[in-house]
Amino acid sequence: MQARSGLANHPVRRPLQAVGGTTALRKIDLSFLRDARWFGTERAVGYAKVLLVAYIPGLLICYCGMIGRIGSDYLAYWSAAQIALHGNPAGAYDNPTQSAFQQALGRPYFFPFLYPPPFLALVLPFGLLPYAVSLPVWVASTFAAYLATARIIMKQAFWPIAAFSAVYVNASYAQNGFVTASLFIGGVLALERRPFVAGLVFGALVIKPHLAVLIPVALVAARQWRAFAGAALSSIGLLAASLAAFGEPTTLAYLHRAATSASLLAGDQTHIKVIASLLPKTPSAFAVARVFGAPESLALAAQLAVSGALAILVWRVWSGPGEILAKGAVLASTAVLATPYLLDYDMVLLILPICWLAREGLRRGFYPWEKPMLAIAYAMPFIGQVTTAVAGMNLALFSSLMLLWMVLRRWRETLRDERARRARVAGVSAATA
Repeated sequence: MQARSGLANHPVRRPLQAVGGTTALRKIDLSFLRDARWFGTERAVGYAKVLLVAYIPGLLICYCGMIGRIGSDYLAYWSAAQIALHGNPAGAYDNPTQSAFQQALGRPYFFPFLYPPPFLALVLPFGLLPYAVSLPVWVASTFAAYLATARIIMKQAFWPIAAFSAVYVNASYAQNGFVTASLFIGGVLALERRPFVAGLVFGALVIKPHLAVLIPVALVAARQWRAFAGAALSSIGLLAASLAAFGEPTTLAYLHRAATSASLLAGDQTHIKVIASLLPKTPSAFAVARVFGAPESLALAAQLAVSGALAILVWRVWSGPGEILAKGAVLASTAVLATPYLLDYDMVLLILPICWLAREGLRRGFYPWEKPMLAIAYAMPFIGQVTTAVAGMNLALFSSLMLLWMVLRRWRETLRDERARRARVAGVSAATA
């Protein structure tokens, strides 16, 4: 296979022919971006370190706002834990109870707690700490879990993984993207050698089930029955344990809370005072269709069509040959597109396909324009916040589609190589027989 330009394979540059100043300059500019030979591993690490330093002032400003009158998404976690620790776990899902608790803290906005009871059990210990201490402890501990898991994909990418733009977004909200990314990536990494353990890890995504809707499709397609059993046992066990710990009223209160989640996504916030509608922030097919003025029924139909197509795609990829990490990159890329309810901090799990693409590029050479497209995908969780503020729409949907296309292109290449390798092995075996 002819090597493309990459970090490990730099073709010798030829001197530019004198074809006119404007044309020559255009060729230089296109080559500069198209091949990006100047962007190597050392620069990637260096830029990542600069980004991490640049994050510090922004995160400090966010922290001051989160513990001040502005509040944060984490306030919903902490107040839910506090209410549960005071003997009323069902109150964590009651709008008047949560709102009154947060207003007593001096917050003018209401941050509802929308997660299943197993997630309430996860945040419960953090309610034992004062809010100003609990928040950074939550961010630091979940970030450590994410970093320890994600760096297994590509050990030399420690700093770029730490500086991924979705990391900053998630930390600035003190949200749960680090937790869900750790579970998703951990399940993929364990699947080949310890499928039952991988299933147990996947099942823990019951704390945020809309990110896991395609995982059963993948496991069934791959005939990973031990992983499927582990996922079923884990998810059902966590739900049963939370039911036993918090009681039936808490589970029923969570189910009634589904109406709040649906109304926030639809852009209706008349019945509760929240800080903003979620619709413009959501990079999903449903949300983008709604932002463009489509009726809710049409937007839902569009989302169902996209999700159905992605399920077929996942089935095709996972039912065939190929390495687990390549299939995991496809699964992660489709996971963020298959749900109507997604926010930029959920995109932390996209570090899996981004690292896999970078690893394959280093091994095989990069396609033209692949490095700039990877840079866009890497920065888009943050850029999406800017487009939301400026244009009223999160454009991360389109970068996610681009990332999926890049992953599928690479997956087909690895599949061709695997088939060629098997053919060579079969030929050698036949010749020696």
